[in-house]
Amino acid sequence: MPDMRGVKLGASGSNVRVRSAASKLLPSAMKSHTVSVWSRAQRALTEERWTQVSRDLGMLQASKKEAWEWNEQAAAQKEAMAAAKVAVDAYLRSEASLGRDAVSFADLSGDHDGVRQALEGLGQTPPAYLEPLRAALAKIERRQAALLEESGRLEQALDVLAQERPPYAEVRQALVQAQASSEPLLKRRAESLAPALTALADCAERLEAAMRQVGELAVQQALAAEIPLPSADACALEPRVSQARQALEKQIALLKAKGGQLLTLFGDVEKRIGREGEQPACLHAFEDEAEMAKMFACDVLEQPLPKRGRKEPASAYDRLLGVEEFYTYLSAYPEPVDPAMVADLPFVSLLTQAREAVQKIEALQAFVRQPENAWMLGPALQAQMVRLDAVLARRDTLVKTLAAKAESDSTRAGVIAGGIVARLSTRPGGVQIKALAPEAWVAAALKRLRTDLLRLNDQYTLAAPAKQIEIRSQILAGGLPGDSLVRRMWAFRDAATGGPPKTAP
Repeated sequence: MPDMRGVKLGASGSNVRVRSAASKLLPSAMKSHTVSVWSRAQRALTEERWTQVSRDLGMLQASKKEAWEWNEQAAAQKEAMAAAKVAVDAYLRSEASLGRDAVSFADLSGDHDGVRQALEGLGQTPPAYLEPLRAALAKIERRQAALLEESGRLEQALDVLAQERPPYAEVRQALVQAQASSEPLLKRRAESLAPALTALADCAERLEAAMRQVGELAVQQALAAEIPLPSADACALEPRVSQARQALEKQIALLKAKGGQLLTLFGDVEKRIGREGEQPACLHAFEDEAEMAKMFACDVLEQPLPKRGRKEPASAYDRLLGVEEFYTYLSAYPEPVDPAMVADLPFVSLLTQAREAVQKIEALQAFVRQPENAWMLGPALQAQMVRLDAVLARRDTLVKTLAAKAESDSTRAGVIAGGIVARLSTRPGGVQIKALAPEAWVAAALKRLRTDLLRLNDQYTLAAPAKQIEIRSQILAGGLPGDSLVRRMWAFRDAATGGPPKTAP
């Protein structure tokens, strides 16, 4: 397209020359010159020689006022000339824009407005010599309107690229329509954008597929998926395309990062309770009345004192709570246990397995239910969240039941119930026992329980043999299996009854 600024500069130069020449003419000669140029311009208008028209009208615009006073109709002729100049400039400017390789939507719209205003300036019934110009303007106006409508669809499609997850199917459709346009300008623009937009659309489709795989819990497949981006240079032709590429790049990185976190968090849960069922084995035992009755009765005390290096639980109490493990936690309350104190235990109790499962479930749910991770909740993962909600609801029911038992039972069974509550209530403030945090309540209850045991233990050494048996029985009947006082009497009982050799308490 010719640079219109150049055209204007040329016209300006002509005007200077015209002023210089006109200033030397007598008034009558000036009028004659104006009439002659205006007549020539009208003929050029009739013959659609727009460049000549523009040159002549530029000369006439530069003429002095006196040059348009040859008769009473001269003023009207001057107005017609001015309207024609505006109209032919609008036409030439628009024609040049349509011939350029690249023109902005805003420039197209501005040119269109100029053409419409020029048509209005010509009026409904212009002189005959302006009819060709009016027809040319009307034709280019229709062309501009169609082009703007088609370009508008492409521009709107480019605008939606700013969305977090653009509808690339709509972008593709708008691109295909623009490529099929009869307007070379739009067709060229569409063709220049096609490689980058097509690649971005393909990338977005692959990304969406990988995101769906995450929601279907096929996370490893999603992380292994190839999601190639077009090069930054290929997208640099259009800022909105470039920004869309940057957004996709971030989303791909987010998929990898978030998918990796989900893989780890869900893997932790799956490893502990699998993918099926609302009643994991580690919690099911605490809902078995027969097993719980054995546990509260401390059935392990009916067995020989278990060796610390044993590989299998010795009883229901040992299996559910762990003789050494449970007491280690209870005796540390209200402070947390040093991990080193439970690192070398012979096996992990069901209570600890349940606590770890609950903690892993809560960590997974907290992650998945973050607002920014809502995209993960596909059917499979959503079903798992519902299932895990049910698991936690079972935990909540169990904790509520045991908290009530702790409040109402003053024996060691109440302390055991409170200890289980403290281990399974993973959320601070989630449950209380007699208005205290479970850990604080257990610490106080265990202190009261051991006060009587210590008194009995002090009496044991100086007591007669028969009394020693009685004291031993009382301590075994009232204390917790992991307590050193109980273990001592347990070993004495085994030795007295011919049981296995005493192990170190």
